[in-house]
Amino acid sequence: IRMRVSEATQAQAEEEFDTAQEIAQRQAALLLVQENDSEPFEESDLQVMGAQALGEIMDAVRASYALGPECEVSCEANPGTVTRAELETLRAAGINRLSLGVQAAQDGLLRAIGRIHTAYQAREAFYDARAAGFDNINLDFMYALPGQTPAMWRDTLAFALDLAPEHLSLYSLILEEGTRMYDAVQAGRLRLPDEDDELMMMDEALRSLQAAGYRRYEISNYCRPGRECRHNLLYWRNGQYLGVGCAAHSRLGNERLYNADDLDEYMERVERCGSGRSGSLDLAPADDAFDTLMLGTRMTAGVDLGEFAARHGDALLRRLLPELERLKHQGLAALDGGRFALTARGLLLQNSVLVDIMEALDGGQ
Repeated sequence: IRMRVSEATQAQAEEEFDTAQEIAQRQAALLLVQENDSEPFEESDLQVMGAQALGEIMDAVRASYALGPECEVSCEANPGTVTRAELETLRAAGINRLSLGVQAAQDGLLRAIGRIHTAYQAREAFYDARAAGFDNINLDFMYALPGQTPAMWRDTLAFALDLAPEHLSLYSLILEEGTRMYDAVQAGRLRLPDEDDELMMMDEALRSLQAAGYRRYEISNYCRPGRECRHNLLYWRNGQYLGVGCAAHSRLGNERLYNADDLDEYMERVERCGSGRSGSLDLAPADDAFDTLMLGTRMTAGVDLGEFAARHGDALLRRLLPELERLKHQGLAALDGGRFALTARGLLLQNSVLVDIMEALDGGQ
């Protein structure tokens, strides 16, 4: 369930909060799904709505759905704002997985990327989450940050391993045009690590985390055995999911659906017709097949080709097989036991591999 307030100021959000919360509950009650295995809340949900409101939405969900006993209910939190009391409220509401956006173990780096918390606050937030009863915690970290050295990254990994969470997500910085950081890098005021240092950081993470008992199961994600993130696995397997709330996206059948990203428009649509949906995209068979491969090759387990054929057809698989074999001979992929997966080198070059796969899919048309 996602309740974003991307187009509203904090003041507007607070003014319209009660109505938005009621509408989110109403939309949740109106929608039907067949499986209830995972349910994520975003950091923006907690910051804008508060833990108590998320608990009330969970009550509305339980009143409409039969959540399985193993259902993963995940929530993101900002270490600089979340409190022990909020964490206790979240846990009591049935939220059983927490993700904290730590990002770095150096306060200077945190300030450079605009984070409001310190490393000390991140550590305290983690301890508070443990005390509140969370036994499934993810920590997000970033590498290739402006001014970050391989030594800093090793210290950050040591910081993470000292806390010993169940799950770690490690992402490289992606600069977006139009942001202050992008402008600062372009102007030379900030300097990013070079490609060699970035690769060194990736290798250091893989070695350190595997030695500590974590398994890399996706390009950027590591976990203890059995602690994979369920809702992300659903996305990477190109499964169906339901998004509820302002700006939320869904995948149902052969459609991608999206809700209005303006809060006022979203609430008006839900009140008028019971759904905040503002548009949809029909997926062509080849596009859906490409999505399965694009998302599936992010996972180290790769794609089950038998399931691929059952879902997308034998003809598409036959069209792809020569390219998959070529990638195998180049050392970029493995074909074993009916599965297609990228090697460690292939994961580094996933974007170029996907271009080749897309061309193979298009080639037969």
